[in-house]
Amino acid sequence: MAADQAGSRTDNGHRGESPAVPRNEEDLERIARICAAGADGDLWMDTRSVELYLGISRRTLYRLVKNGAIPVSRVGRRIRVSKRALDVAVAAGLVW
Repeated sequence: MAADQAGSRTDNGHRGESPAVPRNEEDLERIARICAAGADGDLWMDTRSVELYLGISRRTLYRLVKNGAIPVSRVGRRIRVSKRALDVAVAAGLVW
């Protein structure tokens, strides 16, 4: 990779994509709910919550959904992801 391109990549390795970072109080509350859910209970997360939980961009999330790496349920046009199923996919190495 050329030296001028080295700085253009983000932490997730994809050009032009920024990993999700908390932008406001609502994002911090989402992270707190995800952490509080623990391994016992299940939590259904929206796309923003999944982005924050995994630290990935929206574009990466939709690519993983399209490839079947992240199991989703659809409610109308909305996507919901089970935290339990997502944790299993991450542990199995399907997401990375």
